[in-house]
Amino acid sequence: MILNRSILVVDDQTSMRAQMVEILRQSRYSVAGQTNNTDDALLKVEMLCPEAVIMDVSLPGYLDALIAMKRIRAQHPDVTIFATGSASQAPLLMESLTMGAVDFFMRPYQRRTVQNSLQRNLG
Repeated sequence: MILNRSILVVDDQTSMRAQMVEILRQSRYSVAGQTNNTDDALLKVEMLCPEAVIMDVSLPGYLDALIAMKRIRAQHPDVTIFATGSASQAPLLMESLTMGAVDFFMRPYQRRTVQNSLQRNLG
């Protein structure tokens, strides 16, 4: 059974996107879409109306990823945002919490950590 929770996955690294999509599917969440930059992410949030966005903090695009998170939060306050990044990006991950993210996932992803946060924040 797929949960009625659609999630947009935004990461410029194909392997990281694929790993997150696999975790989401194993956890029975619906993947609304995928993209690799902030510009497309903003368009897909408008078009797909996901319940959540999982976004890398160091994405290419016209907008910085943190500014894109802030914009999504302002324009779509009902969308839950999660940030992703590596340990070396810890300051950006912490800053993402002030820009609208409710939680963050460090690479390499731990399935149980992702599942627990999704459950806690999305139900």
